[in-house]
Amino acid sequence: MKYTGFHWWLPKLICLIAACGLWIYVMNEQNPLVESSFTIPVQVKNLDRSMVALNVPKKVDIRIRMNRNDLMKLRGDDLEAYVDLRSASVGDFPNTPIRISVPGDGVVVSESPSVFDLKIDAYTVRSVPVTVQYFGEAMKGYSASTGKLLPEAVTIAGGNTAVSSVDRAVVSIGIDGKKDNFDEFGSVNLLDASGNTVKDVETVPSQIKVSVVMKQARKTAVIPLKVGVTGNPADGYVVKKVTVSPSAVTVNGPSASVDAVHEIMAGTIDVSGGDRTVSRVISVPVPSGIDASPQSVSVSVDIEKAGEEGK
Repeated sequence: MKYTGFHWWLPKLICLIAACGLWIYVMNEQNPLVESSFTIPVQVKNLDRSMVALNVPKKVDIRIRMNRNDLMKLRGDDLEAYVDLRSASVGDFPNTPIRISVPGDGVVVSESPSVFDLKIDAYTVRSVPVTVQYFGEAMKGYSASTGKLLPEAVTIAGGNTAVSSVDRAVVSIGIDGKKDNFDEFGSVNLLDASGNTVKDVETVPSQIKVSVVMKQARKTAVIPLKVGVTGNPADGYVVKKVTVSPSAVTVNGPSASVDAVHEIMAGTIDVSGGDRTVSRVISVPVPSGIDASPQSVSVSVDIEKAGEEGK
């Protein structure tokens, strides 16, 4: 006897549906779907070496949903965020999507950012000489100068627009309270013609060794000369006038040393027993480290008979 009536198949169908529902329930209870958040780096793929991609986000925040067991086995490098630029060309590309690769049955629930404004520029390399700027105040009377740079120029690379805008490569060195020579490594900062920092350009090397030479600041001044007279003229004679020519000298030297000199005592003239004008050429004595011009002066001591001074 065959039982082919529908009323025999209906219980079986109901049992099958119930069994499937029970299986799904058990699986979800034992291995439910869960969500988790990750931050992963964004890669640029398949871009021609003659071009560079700009404005690409460094990282993207994502939230994924997948089975708990699979999520527990998930490693950071199993997730991938990338921009495929296989057929890219130079230009601007707004709202470029970031692709997310998730293993297995994982689903991306959210992504931030999901798009960005891509700019593709021609890749350019050039060399730029390094200049040094100093900040801070050296010890009073001292100034800084650059002795040697190692290296004297850096190589910069990146998009043609940014690289072309670089006007100079600058290393900043602090000299607060310095008076002795020193060496220091300084980071290179790329600036445009307006003094603004240029970004998205690679610098090689990124640091420069600077040999700084500290010098005492020099100053020029005109200092009056003074000559003394010693001894007594002959009986009945007196010293009428002492003339120094020139009466002052121009000196040049470290600021602190020059500032300390208000008058130079050139020496003394001995007039013992003199009864006529005494003339001498004497050297100008100056402190060590100071140069004087002229280095010698003429001195005349007028001697007259007593009582003739007013004649």
